Amino acid sequence: MQQVDANPHRSGAFLCLGVAMAVLLTGLIYALTLNKREQTQQKQLTNQIEKLLPTQASDTPALINTMPIEQSISPAVKVNTLYQYADAKANPGIVLQVTSNQGYSGDITMLIAINEDDTINGVSIGMHKETPGLGDRIEAQHTDWLFQFNDLSINTLPTIASWRVKKDGGKFDQITGATVTPRAVVNAVGTSALWYIANRATLRQ
Repeated sequence: MQQVDANPHRSGAFLCLGVAMAVLLTGLIYALTLNKREQTQQKQLTNQIEKLLPTQASDTPALINTMPIEQSISPAVKVNTLYQYADAKANPGIVLQVTSNQGYSGDITMLIAINEDDTINGVSIGMHKETPGLGDRIEAQHTDWLFQFNDLSINTLPTIASWRVKKDGGKFDQITGATVTPRAVVNAVGTSALWYIANRATLRQ
């Protein structure tokens, strides 16, 4: 004959203990997975930044400083983070991580590398949800559209009105069938570049 536990409080305690252990284990697994995912994302970000910096083939850029900015510099553009790098010859590099909210399908995150002489060394596209085959052609892996920013002197385009696609009267190429996305990127690069120039002395300290 099966014995019934005469102490319901003990059974309840065991049940609560089992639930608590399950929750704890689930939380631990999630934390470990999250940490690994964050490390992977950070490594990808570092690789993106290093590809943008003006270094010699034998130089590996070193991170000097990371400055969380988290500042909306216009209704459409937010500067998230500023990275200060230097190569083996101590040549400085500034990389801005910014987000535009004007993408066709939402936010577009990008990196903008700026040289000491106020030229743009390069732009790299990060997270976005733009339409495959159309808006996503802003990525360097699909077209050379982004390369039009390379070696561009910010001082030759001193107002945000200068930072427009040709369809809007500016100098920058658009992408056929996807004007909204290039327009957002050009505006974000220009807004961020001019913000950098206005705050150059502070940001390069």
